Amino acid sequence: MNGWQRLMGLISRSAQQYTHQFIPASLTDVPQNDTPVKEGEAYCRLWLSEMRLAKDVEWFQQRYPVVHTATTFHYNQQPQTIPYLAGPGQIKELSENNLDKVIQCNFPLTPLFPLTQGVVQFQASLFSLESDNYLRSFTNTLESLSELLPVPELSSVLKLVVPIYNGIADLLSAGNGQLKLGYQQTFTPAGGGGSHDLRRGYIAVILASQGTFDAGTLCVVQDSLRIGPKAGSFLADNRPLEKHSYMLFRWETQSEQDWESLSAIKQLVHKAEEAVLMARLDEARSLLATLKVEIFRSPDLTKSDRRTMTTKLQAHLTELGLQGARGLESMPSLYTIMQRPLPELSDTEQAELDGLEQLFGT
Repeated sequence: MNGWQRLMGLISRSAQQYTHQFIPASLTDVPQNDTPVKEGEAYCRLWLSEMRLAKDVEWFQQRYPVVHTATTFHYNQQPQTIPYLAGPGQIKELSENNLDKVIQCNFPLTPLFPLTQGVVQFQASLFSLESDNYLRSFTNTLESLSELLPVPELSSVLKLVVPIYNGIADLLSAGNGQLKLGYQQTFTPAGGGGSHDLRRGYIAVILASQGTFDAGTLCVVQDSLRIGPKAGSFLADNRPLEKHSYMLFRWETQSEQDWESLSAIKQLVHKAEEAVLMARLDEARSLLATLKVEIFRSPDLTKSDRRTMTTKLQAHLTELGLQGARGLESMPSLYTIMQRPLPELSDTEQAELDGLEQLFGT
């Protein structure tokens, strides 16, 4: 049985009652578009924004908290699960003397990934572990490894996923992990049906049964979960949610990738620019062909952005060949190139893009 199956089994056996609530954009202090995300048209990233440990658990006396999350999405045409572990090494502000304190976490739990196909599954758990120096050392090691995963170009670190996940499962078993708060949800792209479309915004997961408090009064101010009035301005009248352990997550959605993070593509662009400037035209054409394949094979780009990036970079290199005198030190960044208007395509260029798309699929 792998680490994922062991953790899923533990959550199924130990799950307690909880309340989960998507916070409408109208109840947050930062205006945002919470329209459901369409498949193949956006990039998503999940954050742990905030957490609180209530005093009703004997934290830090004999046990200490760890937060474990796992997010599964399609990447490179296969489902990939990205685990994350946050414990005492990251939740530094908490101690037995200041429980029931709000902790601003703002940990990215995933990279900025393209929503290319299928659903996104999310599992979050707040565990308590036995207080033991060896276990704390093991926890710190897994925390450090977890931080390597939510990075651009995820393909470069995917080999770490399985050992990290199995290490987390081993840690929870060795530390007699007790689940205090568990949450599982499946999100769908726009039009998937149901009420769990993936959209920008906050999700609160609270260790409290339905009806303990009015979930309609929850709001978010400065990335913090608050309770406000049902009517009137929640910005001027709000208070902390006390006496309950909770985690506050945030879905970030972007229309553009972090272009400067695409190191393999950037390297090819720089080589092609140099070849054009040095009038090595055969080499430049070969590099452009390689660049197109690299773009259409990149799992870090949406389907529409592959065509857009190919078109803009080809136009940039063509323009560079006409100017000829610019030095490499004055080349625009990849981000700058991607902000330019999309040039018109000839029938031949359109057919080439269609062919690349058909050859390399989604």
